[in-house]
Amino acid sequence: MPSRQIKCRVGAGNGSDLPVGVVVGGQLATPPYSSFFFWNATAVVVNYASQPSTAGGIITITGSGFENNSSAISVSVQLPSLSSGTTATNNNVMICSSVTIESSSTSFTCMMPPGLGGALLPILVIVGDRQNTLDQNTAFSYRSPIIRSISKVGTKGGMITIQGD
Repeated sequence: MPSRQIKCRVGAGNGSDLPVGVVVGGQLATPPYSSFFFWNATAVVVNYASQPSTAGGIITITGSGFENNSSAISVSVQLPSLSSGTTATNNNVMICSSVTIESSSTSFTCMMPPGLGGALLPILVIVGDRQNTLDQNTAFSYRSPIIRSISKVGTKGGMITIQGD
C-alpha cells in the first residue's frame, strides 16, 4: 500500500503563502488543495530599548518574535514634531539603521541618529509582515543631556564654556 502522508522538518522562520512542491518519481505532484505553507506567526514584543546619548549611537532592543535575519527587521521612532537637532525622514519618523542580530530571536542592535533627550517616543519594530503593539511599554527616549562642566568667569563677565553629553 503506498504512503499517503509525508512528514518533513522545516527550520525556524516566518512567512506565509510559501509554495510547496512534492516530487514523486521525477514528477511534480499537484495537490487538489492549496499548496502553500506558512509558519504560525509569532507576535513581535519589545521588552526594552536602551537609551543612547543625544548624539545618537547603537541601541539594544530586547524582546521576542524577532528573526535571525537582520534584513527582515526594521525599526523606527515616531517624533511628535520635527525639532532642530534631529535627523528624520518624511512623516517625522527616525529610522534606526544597521540592524545586527545579537541573540537568536530575542535581541538585536541598531544605530539611532542624533536626537533630543527626555521625551518618551513610540518605537515600532517590524519583522516581515508583523509589528509590535505601540504602547507605553514600547517607549523609547534618548538620555537627557548631561552637563559635565561649566567654566568660570571673572567678576567683569566674559565667555563661559559648557561641556557635556
